[in-house]
Amino acid sequence: KKKIAQVDENNDNVLQFPEFVKLMEHLSKRKELELIWFYILQGKFEEISSGLSFRDLTDQELFQVRKMKLTPDKFKIFLSEVQNQILTIEEVSDLILTLENDHEVVSE
Repeated sequence: KKKIAQVDENNDNVLQFPEFVKLMEHLSKRKELELIWFYILQGKFEEISSGLSFRDLTDQELFQVRKMKLTPDKFKIFLSEVQNQILTIEEVSDLILTLENDHEVVSE
């Protein structure tokens, strides 16, 4: 909650996408991100929404996480169920392309 409060610029307890990106940047420096990613990939959005009880992933779970990819459909569900952001599949696909392009620019 503390990290969310730090990035929630308008204090409405709902993260807008730029705020979510900031939150993910903060979390990417922490082990909990692997757990969040694992739950997203598994479609366990209720685990995220209800508040995570953080734990280390098992070696088997880490192996799964590293080989799985997030589909546009799962990302759309995540945005809807966890972020309360309703997008069409086309908007989600465009968002993914934007994120990929931004990542390429940062990586160069």
